[in-house]
Amino acid sequence: MLLESIELENIRSYERERIEFPRGITLFEGDIGSGKSSVLMGIEFALFGLGSQKPEALLSKKANEGVVTLNFEANGQKCEIRRTLRRKGESVSQDPKSSYLKVGDVLEPLSPSELKQRVLQILRFNESEDPRSESRIFRYAVFTPQEEMKEILRDPSKRLETIRKAFRVEDYKTAIENSENFRRFLDKQAGILGERFHDLPRHEEELGRTKKSLEDCAIITGRLEKEKARLERQLAEIRLKVEQARKDREKSVRLSAEIKNAQAQASNREMEIAKISRELEDAISEISRTEKEIASLKEVTRPATTNLERVNCLIKEFSESNKAKHELASKIEVLSRQSAVLEREIGQHALAGADDLETCLDGLLAEIASLQSGLESTDGQIVECSKLLTKYETNVEEYTRDLGQIRSLDSKCPVCESNISHEHKERVERDREARLEEAASKIGGISEEISSLQSRRVTLKARISEKELERDMIRKIIPALKKASENAVEMQAARIGLERLEEVAINLEEEIGPGDGKEDPVERLATVKEALLRYQNACDRIKEKEVQKAKLAQTMDCRKMEIESSRLEMGRLCDEIQKMKSEIGQLEGLEARTESLEREEAACQRMLGEASQDLARQEQTRTSLEDKKSGHENSIAEALYWQKWYRRYSNFHEWLSKFFIPTLEQIERQVLLAIQQDFNEAYRHWYSILIDDPTKESRIDESFTPIVEQDGYEQDVEFLSGGEKTSIALAYRLTLNSLIRRGSSTMNTNLLILDEPTDGFSKTQLAKVKSLLMEMNSEQIILVSHEKELETYVDNIFQVSKDSGISKITRMTGRP
Repeated sequence: MLLESIELENIRSYERERIEFPRGITLFEGDIGSGKSSVLMGIEFALFGLGSQKPEALLSKKANEGVVTLNFEANGQKCEIRRTLRRKGESVSQDPKSSYLKVGDVLEPLSPSELKQRVLQILRFNESEDPRSESRIFRYAVFTPQEEMKEILRDPSKRLETIRKAFRVEDYKTAIENSENFRRFLDKQAGILGERFHDLPRHEEELGRTKKSLEDCAIITGRLEKEKARLERQLAEIRLKVEQARKDREKSVRLSAEIKNAQAQASNREMEIAKISRELEDAISEISRTEKEIASLKEVTRPATTNLERVNCLIKEFSESNKAKHELASKIEVLSRQSAVLEREIGQHALAGADDLETCLDGLLAEIASLQSGLESTDGQIVECSKLLTKYETNVEEYTRDLGQIRSLDSKCPVCESNISHEHKERVERDREARLEEAASKIGGISEEISSLQSRRVTLKARISEKELERDMIRKIIPALKKASENAVEMQAARIGLERLEEVAINLEEEIGPGDGKEDPVERLATVKEALLRYQNACDRIKEKEVQKAKLAQTMDCRKMEIESSRLEMGRLCDEIQKMKSEIGQLEGLEARTESLEREEAACQRMLGEASQDLARQEQTRTSLEDKKSGHENSIAEALYWQKWYRRYSNFHEWLSKFFIPTLEQIERQVLLAIQQDFNEAYRHWYSILIDDPTKESRIDESFTPIVEQDGYEQDVEFLSGGEKTSIALAYRLTLNSLIRRGSSTMNTNLLILDEPTDGFSKTQLAKVKSLLMEMNSEQIILVSHEKELETYVDNIFQVSKDSGISKITRMTGRP
């Protein structure tokens, strides 16, 4: 792939800019923040979409629409791709209606996701077509920001993740992680299934006992059925005999019943008379006792005029008042302690209000912001002066060198060998001396200005520190002042409440009357309440006893009349009993025989009922056992089902743990080891070009970590100089580039983009960049850097500048 041109419209700091990319080595140079990296972001966005970039970061803040149009050549085809960003409200997204891909003369309107798929086909990148993913081959073979590569080297986990993604072996790790997750899922499921069949032995044991109980039940049921049939035959025979004797017995039974009834009535009457006589005696005694109790109860007097309900109310009010007084006193004590602590914290600001301090704080913040603005302006002036100083120092060196060369000249020109007059030589020498003197004068002036600016910078920083200390102190005091004010309000409210409760307590004591001064009002009211309860109970008992006495007198009159009536009835019943006894004497034998038969019938009937009940119970037992048996059989079947799945899950779990996961890990190690060998060889090659120090060597270990050794001792990369760190990061970056390009058919020798590859390089290291660029052997190399020394090593130069927040690109003259 080779880049032809790119058009940026409202992309970051660019309003409208078109860049034609030439072949060879091209340098984009400019100050930090001038917009160099924005060009690279536009290239990646045009080819592969947003990826992990945010659309808000690409679209200019001042515009509602931004467009990137990229022309490139891939596999002999001319291609043009266009993507559009559009702002809608607060969000920014790609506009699918304004996106297209043109291959040759064929225009293909495509959505943003379809554009990425089509570009990957054209470039023959075998990668994920997910619009949110970055292009691995482009990011590691064409363009990787230098700072991102340094971050990868500092973070071991991110480094290995990058290696896996770059060489497409991350699927092993993904498979291992997925297998681990599935193994944990199987382990969890096996535990759940194990719980579902852990009762299987108990169910099997219970099923055996249930079957044995069913067999015993069948034996008992057969025996009871035989006993029932025998009793039914015996009962039928007894009933025939009873029926024969029943006719003879009817008269005897009737007479016996009538005698018993009459005797019972007579006995009842006699018992009633004795009972009523006793009740009369008890009633007389009860009346006497009641009269004595009434007299005793009337001796209880009323202790006070206040009723019981008011006493209960007074007790409740006194208790609540005492509780509230205690709570308010505790609250006042706590608030007093808090106020003392806050006063110590506030100190001399106690008289100032929180609003005044907040106004003062706003003024301080404005003053700090003004001072920081002045500091930034001073820093900018120091930077500009330093640039001018470097420029004039370079001029001094150049003029000094020219003077030396002029003074060493003979009478002939070393180029054309023509004669040089003494006057011409003096004239040129005076011109160089004048220029040297002017440059030296300007260096002195600029140095004085830099010294003045640095003094001003120190003064500004001191004032900012002083104001920030004052700001922090006020921020700490304002909450304390507010809290002290709130505590004062709460204490005043608590004291007012306490005074009101004291007044309420005085009024309540006046209502219950004076005491001895020592007894608590609540205890005094409890004593009055107890006496009132006794008096009220006595009054209620008197009323009950009066009613009871009246009822007893009425009862005595009724019982006397009942005694007389019962005596008359007893005489009549005795006559009837005597008459029936003479009639029943003739039926004595028949009665005994009939009663014997009836007893036999009742006994047989009872035994038959018991046998029927036993049979019914046995049937219920059998039904219950059958249900129990069915339940155990179902539980056993279900447990066996879950046991089968448990064994399957356990087998899967064992296979993953002991074979599959270890195999994947071993394969990944072998693949990474093979990559590491090629990686180490390529890395050592690039490192040897960048760092020409025979005492230092660097290699890549098994975890793809760069190891630096000096005189046989390992050195921590973090302790190396900035240029050495950049060299290691660049060597690592070029190693990734070369190996990935080797594995991609479309990335053989075409395009390479390096962003700030020489950050921190010394002049000696910068001199090696030329041989490094030649070693890459790429048809098109794009460098982004602020190092002007690179101008002599490139074919084309583009100057990137920013004026009033808008970036511009100007093509300069390259090397001859």
